[in-house]
Amino acid sequence: MPPDFRQHRVLRNSFWIKLVFILIEVALAIAFGTCNFKKIYDAAAILEWAIAFVFTFYVLSFIYDLIPAVKTRGAPLSRPTEMAMEANDGDSNNMNGRNTAESERTLGRNDVRNVDGVKPPVGRNF
Repeated sequence: MPPDFRQHRVLRNSFWIKLVFILIEVALAIAFGTCNFKKIYDAAAILEWAIAFVFTFYVLSFIYDLIPAVKTRGAPLSRPTEMAMEANDGDSNNMNGRNTAESERTLGRNDVRNVDGVKPPVGRNF
């Protein structure tokens, strides 16, 4: 069952176009393999070129997928971007500067202190 893209007619059409190309390619590949196995090399060569020709149109069908992007190229974004959300964040708009305690927090245990809480001497390799 194909995916249901009721609101995206272009995606549904693209699915069917690509499915047709794939089915034609599979049928041509089976015919090519049969002709090659039976040593009918002239027909196999013609089928090989036909497979390449149909594959060219399969690759060109991806242009159809880009049509919605071209139509909405100059349109403003409908949802806020991550930068806009950060600019509207309360912590980023304070006049005292940023919270350095939060920005210096590490994600892992990359502290060089040992179990006793004392840092090892610097410059020792042994």
